[in-house]
Formats: sequence, C-alpha cells, structure tokens
Amino acid sequence: MKYRVRDLMEQSGLGKMRVIAGEDHLDNEIGGVTIIEAPDIVKFINGGEVLLTGLYAFKSCSLLEMEGYIRELEQKKISAVILKRGRNIDFAEEKVEMFKAYANRREIPCLSVDFDTSFKDIMEVIMGELFSDEVKRLKYFKTTRDNFEALVLSLKPEEDGIVKLLTVLGKLISNPTGVYDQNGVCIGETKTVPTDLEVSGELIQVDPEIASNYQYMKRSVYIYGEGRAVDQYVVRMKRMFGIQMYLVVTEIGEKLDAMDYIAIDSAVSALQYELSRRYAVLELEKKYQNDILHNILHGEIHFIEDMKKNVSLLGMSFGGMYRVVVFGMEYKRGKEPKDINVRMDDVNLLKERIRRVFPGAVISNDLDKVIVVETEEMEKHECEFRKDMQAAIEKLKEFLREQKKGFEIKAGVGKKVDGIVNLKYSYREAEDALGFLDIAGSIFGKEKSDILLFSDMGILKLLSGLKEEELQEYIPETLQKLYRDHKSQKREWILTLSTYLDYNQNLMKTAQELHIHYKTVAYRIEKIGMMTGMRFDDAREMLSVRIGLVACKILDKLKKG
Repeated sequence: MKYRVRDLMEQSGLGKMRVIAGEDHLDNEIGGVTIIEAPDIVKFINGGEVLLTGLYAFKSCSLLEMEGYIRELEQKKISAVILKRGRNIDFAEEKVEMFKAYANRREIPCLSVDFDTSFKDIMEVIMGELFSDEVKRLKYFKTTRDNFEALVLSLKPEEDGIVKLLTVLGKLISNPTGVYDQNGVCIGETKTVPTDLEVSGELIQVDPEIASNYQYMKRSVYIYGEGRAVDQYVVRMKRMFGIQMYLVVTEIGEKLDAMDYIAIDSAVSALQYELSRRYAVLELEKKYQNDILHNILHGEIHFIEDMKKNVSLLGMSFGGMYRVVVFGMEYKRGKEPKDINVRMDDVNLLKERIRRVFPGAVISNDLDKVIVVETEEMEKHECEFRKDMQAAIEKLKEFLREQKKGFEIKAGVGKKVDGIVNLKYSYREAEDALGFLDIAGSIFGKEKSDILLFSDMGILKLLSGLKEEELQEYIPETLQKLYRDHKSQKREWILTLSTYLDYNQNLMKTAQELHIHYKTVAYRIEKIGMMTGMRFDDAREMLSVRIGLVACKILDKLKKG
C-alpha cells in the first residue's frame, strides 16, 4: 500500500499541518524524507522525498541566490515540502512565496507547521512507515551526515561555523549543545545552554545504542534556575593540534534516543573538520602576527610606510596610545617539565587565558613569555590601571589554581607610549621590569610580588643599566667584607641582614619571617656588626647597605647569564 502526503497529514502527534500551496496533489507518493539545514543539501536529494526546512539553511542568502536554489530543486522530483517559519530569516515572507510558487509549478503540496513542531518527529513517522528499524537508522545517518557535510562546505569566512553546526544539532536533538577544550574553555555553544548549572556527579561511560567511533560519557548537573538535576552527555572528540575537544549535550529538553546519537555522531565529524580548518587558519594567522609584532617591538621596521602597513594587519592604530605587558612563567621547585612539548602546552594555555582576560589586546608569545600590547585610554589614571592589572593577575592565578598547574606567573609592565613607533620602548621597559621583579623586593620589601611597573623600579632603573665594574662602586666596603670574608655562611648572613633591613630593624618581625628565634637574629646582627664594622644606627650607612644589597643581587643575576 502506497504511503501518501494525505496519509502523513492525517497521522496524530505531529501538530497541525496546513496546506499553503498545491492542495490538489496530496495524493503524491512519499518515497523518503530529507531535512534541509544547508543550501547545498539540494545536491544530495534523490527524488520522491518530503523536504523539511525551517528556512534556516537560507537564512542569510539573497533572493537572487534563493532563486538559484529553487531552480536546482526544479530538477528533482520530490513529493512535498514542509515549511517551518524560522526566526530572524532575511526576506522570510518572500522566500515562503517562492516555495509556494515552486510547489504550484511542480504540482507538489507545500505544507506549513508550527515553529515548535519537531522535524525529527516527522522524519521518524515517515521512516517508520517506509523502512525497517535498521534501514531507518541508515537513512537517518545519511540524511544527517549529508546535511552537516553540506553545511560545512557552504560556510562563509565571516560565519562562526562551530556555532552554526551546534545550532543545527541542537534543533535536531531538541537540547542545547557546546564544544569545550580540555581546560573547559568554551569554543562555541548554542544560546540555550544554561549558565547557572553545577556539576553534581562523576563522569561515567555510556553506550550510545549505535556503532560509534567516539566515547560517550554522562554526568549529572544541577540547574539552579529550574531547580532540577538533569543528565549531561560528554562526547570525547579526536585530539587536534595537541588539544582535546569535547562535545557537551545538556539534556534539558527531550531524552536522547538512538536517532539523536546518530545526529550527534554526524555532527562530531563535521565539527572536527571545522575545528581542524579553524585551528590551521588561526595558527597561520598567529605566526604571521607574531612575526609582525616581533619586528615592531624589536625596532626592526625602519620605514614609516612599512610600519603603517604592518600595523593595519594587526588591527592597530598607528597613532594610538599603547602599553606593553610581558608575562613570565616560573615553575615551582620539582614541577619543571622535562618535555618541551609540555612546556609549550603550558605557554599556549596561558596565552589563550590571557587572550580572554585582555579581549581587545594584541597578544603573542616569545618562548615561555606572553607579550600583551594593550590599547590605553588617554584619560585613564595610573592608579586605575594598577587596580585593573592586579585584578587581571588574580583572575589568571585563580585559573591556574583550578587547572592545578605547577607554575606561577609574573608580569613586567612598561610605560604608556604615544604611537606605534614608540612601542619598542614600552616593550624594553616591560622586559626590564619582569627581569628585575624579584630583586625589586629587596627595595620594596615584597619578595613574593607578582607584578612590577617600570615606573616603580626607582633606583633599579639606574643600577640595571650599569656594567659589573660600575655596580661594584655601589657596594659599600662593609658589605663587600661580608661577601668576601665569610663565604661559608654568606647566604645565611645576607638573608638575615636583608630581612632585618626590610622590617626596619625589628628583631621580632625578622625572626617570624625567617622562622627562627629572635635571640638568634640578635646574635647574627651583632656578629655582622662586629665582623664588618656596620653601624646600624647610622641611617645614611643603612641606605648605602640596602642599595649595595640590590647591586649584589644584580651582579649575581649578571653572572648567571
């Protein structure tokens, strides 16, 4: 017995179907069903199918382009068209009229259904009438695979392919979807993904009820806005460019079934293709931008016209106000990775997180440093900038704690400069500030400081530019005697002296900082005075010793290379 369009309309559970064209042809026989989620899917139509479209595939195309797709359809003998009026479709009414005219010309019925009607339900009903369960699954796999493949191939450069693929998948399975990397960073997600959820269960492996190339896992999440717990499915995608990606489906709508798993599998293949393409392009762009920024920061572009051309490629203004921040990584003792690839993964992780914290900045990396060129507002006060920078550092540190990384970050900050041609000076200052950040603690009493502005370096600006023999002149004879004559205990004496001066010669606070008895501190200070002739009650001499301690640290730094 033949299955006709009229039979489909009379079946219950599919919502109200209205005939908007071709009413005299409801006896057309149905031979299959295809959903159109990409314009190029027309090429995959065999004939005899019912076509389902919410016009999303034709969302942004012009009326002229739409005429071209209709002409392609003219060459296929289909049984019916079912339209769902999608939201935010350009020229929606005109496109519906074009489908109606096409239906009347080709003697096929054109039906309309409510926006909330599920195309998947319609497909399941039609396939259930025509095919066995096994063939139904194979047909649905081909339909979804062809749609996602056509969608990937039809993407325009300015479109977010990941979000577009996820949107189509979300409509097919009636649940929100998202793609995230191994660090939980969102690559793309549908607008319906809940933001107020909390993971409340461990991941467990699940059987997707189909032959799949991917690992499916499930966990429970609690959605506060709805006051309920739902299942969240995590699909492990293939590792690309050293990054593990996951497709996440939050089951806040319909329960997933075998047909949904088929759609998910088809979507994952398309997502992986689009991710590979996107990352290949990004890596090429980043390398190109890195090279341009490197040349600008190191003053290797000597002609103004070349400078202007390169600046435009970075999306920067030639005459803007800028400031350079250089972030460095410092591994904790025993946590240094032996594998260079692990270190590079850490650098990339930090760079991508910095990109999110400084969304408008130009960012590159140089080995294990991340360089940020930030646009500055002319009227922004230095105090406000310090506050923003400290907040940014705290965000980055919190992220690294969550990721349980074995390194800490520090930042050197250059001064604000006017124009790209002066950017190299801010970069040098930022590098100097980062390099002398630890030594700055000897002056400021902040050994654990994680940020230093060049403008705060004070005497370090003078000392850092001197040669070894010139630095020696800033070390008083009493301090030279301590370094020279007591090598076996030098480290202990120097640490005690430096801490004692940092705490304004307070024995108790010095003892607490060094975790020793205050009488031990008193003994050491008395011994240092006797050995070197230092007069701790002479303020000018103590200032000279403090400067000398900084000079000694710079000398040690220079000797270590």
